[in-house]
Amino acid sequence: MEAALSTNPDRKDDPLYTHGKVSPKKKKPTVPRKAYAVRLSHDEHVKLKERAKAAGCATVSEYIRSHHADAPPKPVQRHAPEVAHLIAEVRAVGVNANQISRHLNEQALLGLISDEQIERAVVARQWIAAAMAQIMAKLGAL
Repeated sequence: MEAALSTNPDRKDDPLYTHGKVSPKKKKPTVPRKAYAVRLSHDEHVKLKERAKAAGCATVSEYIRSHHADAPPKPVQRHAPEVAHLIAEVRAVGVNANQISRHLNEQALLGLISDEQIERAVVARQWIAAAMAQIMAKLGAL
């Protein structure tokens, strides 16, 4: 099969020749679009696809845009600034406790600390975790 290339020297009658004109570029959408990545479980994904199909939408994206574009946002639970600050402080203590635990585990694997020190650290870590849980429960009730 021959390639559809022009053999006409003046190319005036050749339908493949654009007469020196460059084909127009595709127009960009006038409304900028934003993309969102959402992680779903397999079951959630299947349900979402089924709902989109039942709603007559060609794609899940179309379903989400049409179904949720005008939906009012769910209210976000906000704490008073003082409470939010205390919650952040308690979380920071938890992060520090986890870092200490990781460091002690590394030291134990290398044999640099005794079994007695490990046991005391485990008991202290459990106490810290229990105290933090109580504090967070009280702060969450405010």
